Parts: sequence; structure tokens; C-alpha cells
Amino acid sequence: MLFQRDDYVTEFLPTFLKEDRSYLRKIHERISYAQNYIYIIYPWITLGEELVTAFENALSNNPNLEVYLITKLQREDVFRRIHQLDDVEQWKSIFGDRLFVKYNNHVHSKIIVIDDSEMILGSSNLTGSGLGSSRENEGHPQIEANLYTDDPSAVAGGSNFFADVWNHETSKEYAEDEYVLSCKSHNLSGIFQNYKGEFNKITKREDITFSNNGIVDFKGNLAFYDENKMYLLGNTRKDIAVKFIGDTENLTTSHIGEPLEVSGKLMDVKGCCEFTLMDPDLVDDNYAKISELKSDLARVNVIGMVSKLPREIKDESGRVYLVLIKLVDDTGSVTLELWDDNIPREKIKKGSIVEVINGFTKIYNGELRLGLRKDGNIEIIRGS
Repeated sequence: MLFQRDDYVTEFLPTFLKEDRSYLRKIHERISYAQNYIYIIYPWITLGEELVTAFENALSNNPNLEVYLITKLQREDVFRRIHQLDDVEQWKSIFGDRLFVKYNNHVHSKIIVIDDSEMILGSSNLTGSGLGSSRENEGHPQIEANLYTDDPSAVAGGSNFFADVWNHETSKEYAEDEYVLSCKSHNLSGIFQNYKGEFNKITKREDITFSNNGIVDFKGNLAFYDENKMYLLGNTRKDIAVKFIGDTENLTTSHIGEPLEVSGKLMDVKGCCEFTLMDPDLVDDNYAKISELKSDLARVNVIGMVSKLPREIKDESGRVYLVLIKLVDDTGSVTLELWDDNIPREKIKKGSIVEVINGFTKIYNGELRLGLRKDGNIEIIRGS
């Protein structure tokens, strides 16, 4: 009797402490031969150079190859260096606009689907300890179990699973989150750490000066920039971070990690070591400081930064009829009310700088609120 079987391959690929790297070798092999698409879900990535060669080989075989990545993005993971955005940035330098990234802080699955024809999945993360690295700094070695398969039914299930996660509402665009923007540097782990020592001990170790007119001068290292903002890190302490909001067209350098000097109006300080500055050209004496606001002002101009995600109030039909926005400057905070026709068409985000013209103030449930008069106007200066 002849037994027929489908000619499909399924392999068991363990990582047993640092003795077996068969899983990493399989990842290298299959990624190198990718032709069209690679779908990746991995919550933690720290493998660095050990995956670069595979991606470069794949790209040399097909310059039009596209990579879709879903990963996690949590501050504590970056602090502990169990996830490094440097890896993602390195992949971007290879694939350019053919790398598409979303983050989803609910994912725990680890899966790679190649050309909708092969799938690798299991318990290993794309980390040295998860893939049997021999590097001494990789921490506690792991015992992992993984599978490779080209069975069409299983691979189709993996492709559909990836699509479901990619399109789910909990998967967010990588480049739109303020935290992501602040982490695109070579010194990721320190940016949002809160130093517990005295404020002066921090500032004295950096080239930072505060003028009586509220202007801050800071000399640091460029960590990230786009047309509306940039981040600089300290020279000595990497947990000193300065965000500058304004026109960055005429930067003296555009190379990440190089020295750069910035000067701006102090808008906000967080955790003793995270400063937000605004281009002085965006600040005008005709604007009231938030600390100067009091109830029953009939006409006032304010400029501030959105410190939290705006809260939308909807009616039973789902129509947004009220938006509550927390505005801050270097003196305080206030809640801005935007009703119906006053809600701007542009999306107001956390970190946006908004200008309120012809506003008024009132007390609502014991809270000072800022509203817009009928002839009032709101404009998003930066960050729409």
C-alpha cells in the first residue's frame, strides 16, 4: 500500500539556553529569500546587527520588498533595554518608505509571515536571550520553542491573523505618537527617566542657562527633528531632554547625535529633566499667561500647549458637540472648551501648540475654564 502525503515542511526550532541558534538561522535563511512581503509581529526587539544582513540580502534579491512590523511601545521596556527602537530605525534606514510600522501594546505573539507562503512562530523574541546569543550582555538565557511551516492552511491563518491585528483599533500609527517622536535617538533609554536629585544638580552638569525673560539656551545633541519640532539630549546626562517647537528649516546640522544649540521660551518642565521650549517668534506680549487668568474675563488671548489627549463629548447619535482641551504654559494650566462650530477641522493632538483669540473665562464646577466668544478664533500653530 502506498501512502501519499502532502509535500509540506514543518520544523521544530528550539532555543536551548545559548547552545542552539537554529531558530535564528532559520529566520536569516527565510528572510534572505523573501520576494514580496514580510509580516512581523514581535513585542520586543533588541537583536541589532544580527538581523541586518538578512534584511540586506532580501533587499538585494528584490528592491521592491516591503516589510510590515507590529511591535510594542512602552516606556518601561525602553528604560530596561528589553526593547530598543534603534533596531526599528536601522530597519528604516535599509527599507526607507517600504517599511511600515504600527505599535500595539497588547501584542505578545511572535510571528513572521513571508510572501504568504511561509511562517515562523513561537515563544522567542527578537532578542539575544530569546535567540541564543553568545553575547555576555544579553542577560539571562532562555529556553524557547518555535516552529517553521509552509503548510498553506497554517500560513493563511497567520496572514489573516496579522491583518486582523494590523487593522485593529488598538494598533496605532508609529510616527504619530509623541512618545515615539521623542525616542528616535541613539540614547533612547534615558529620555523620560525622572532624576530624583535636586534640580540644580542636573542643570549645572549641562550647558543650559535660564534668562530673566524666560528664554532658555541649551547646547545638546540632536536626537530627532521634523519641520515643526526637534529633540536635543544632554551631553553628560542622557536623561536631560529638550523639545523645541518651531521652524527647524535652518538647523546648523541635520545629523543625529551631532551638537546643536537651541534657544526658546520655556513652556513646560516635567520630571526635572524634560523641558519644552517654543520659538520666541511664536510668543507675543499680547497673550496672557495662564496663571494670570481669572473668572469673568470678557476678552483674552492665550497661547499654550495641549498637555493631554483632547476629550470629546458626544451626543446619542455619536456627533461630537464639545471638546475639552487641557492647555499649559510655563505658568500653569487651564481647560479650554470648544463647542460645535468652534471645533477646528484640523486634528488637535497632544503636544499641539494652539492660539486662542478673543476668549473668555468662567468657573464651571469649581474649575476655571477658557471659552471662545462668537468673534473668537482658535488656530493650531504647530502639531496639527
